[in-house]
Amino acid sequence: MIKYSLLRTCLRAIVFIFAIGFSFFVYAADNPSFDNISDADFKTIAKEFSSLFVHTSATPPTSLGKVFGVEAAVIGGVSAIPGIEAISKRQDPTIKMPYAPFAVLFAAVSVPYGITIETNLLPKIDVSSLNLQHTGIAAKWSITDLYWQNLPFDLAVKTYFSKSEIGFSQIVNNGSGNINVDVGFKNTMQGAEALFGWDFLVVQPYVGGGFVTSRSELNGTATVDPSFSLFVDNVSQSKKTSVSSARWIVGCQFNLTVLKASLEYNNVFGNNRLAAKLGFAF
Repeated sequence: MIKYSLLRTCLRAIVFIFAIGFSFFVYAADNPSFDNISDADFKTIAKEFSSLFVHTSATPPTSLGKVFGVEAAVIGGVSAIPGIEAISKRQDPTIKMPYAPFAVLFAAVSVPYGITIETNLLPKIDVSSLNLQHTGIAAKWSITDLYWQNLPFDLAVKTYFSKSEIGFSQIVNNGSGNINVDVGFKNTMQGAEALFGWDFLVVQPYVGGGFVTSRSELNGTATVDPSFSLFVDNVSQSKKTSVSSARWIVGCQFNLTVLKASLEYNNVFGNNRLAAKLGFAF
């Protein structure tokens, strides 16, 4: 009964922290502004939005328990998007968005044989002219839970898949006047990585590296001008592209009884990304 009450209190705290993080997400950054998008511009947009929503757990390679363990947390941070800012400034020089914030709910469960299943979730939201959603799932195998236990470090491998959508409205001049354009960006990603860490009980630093592939679609529609094109060819209503990247990770988790706090740096798709996690594990 005490454990159930503690878990319920922890979940309420996580939802409260997530609400604060979400508010920061909504109000901390301007919306992008896209028009006359070239293929090179689209590659840049795909890379930087992908770096924003790549699957994140901010967790060392160890499992949550030799037999069973669960974790619930909120993860938030910022990712550099200088290319999107430069593209947007061509339409609106007043835009300032060198980085974009992100926030997701995180949950994980560990079962025997060193297997941990993780999920990232940003429920569909629609605030003002911005709407977005994200779902990610990952499977981690903590190899040194079972084998090579005499190694001076912990070792794990992970694979993940995610799906994200971003939409926003913008004003564009089509030559005869200003019109409202609804922009949509859809993305799927999959990747794999290896993690190496050191368990000092209270502190667990770790590093990792892997590879990620992203597939994206960008579209723009204007109800009052169905012929409007977001792209430089003035014909296409939508375009698709694929980009790939190495991913480098450096992080550290602090274990304070059931409280888990982490900081993690990523370099992926050529962008710097910083994430922080706060949650509870049992």
